[in-house]
Amino acid sequence: GLYRRGCIENGTQPSIVTKEVLSPPGESRKDYPFHTKNDMVVGTVPFHSPRTPGHVVFRLYWQNEPLYTLATGPTLNVRITEDDFESSLRFILSNFKSKKLNP
Repeated sequence: GLYRRGCIENGTQPSIVTKEVLSPPGESRKDYPFHTKNDMVVGTVPFHSPRTPGHVVFRLYWQNEPLYTLATGPTLNVRITEDDFESSLRFILSNFKSKKLNP
């Protein structure tokens, strides 16, 4: 999963993006190929960058046990370029407008 830096929990609710990497027993996963090397799992899983700026991290965890983080990637800094500034600002403002306030 892809998370904002400082997010304290795993799982699909707090994540920006979550992808299932390993397939169920007896099935193959051709969209995210991986192999084992020296007791490590090595592979590639593509992610799109978030539309809003900030620091994000990748986390690997079991879907049925999200309490335990198996691995964490380095912190990535998402920046907005001048060309994307207006569209990103509109996206952020639309998210604020769509949130309902508690009375």
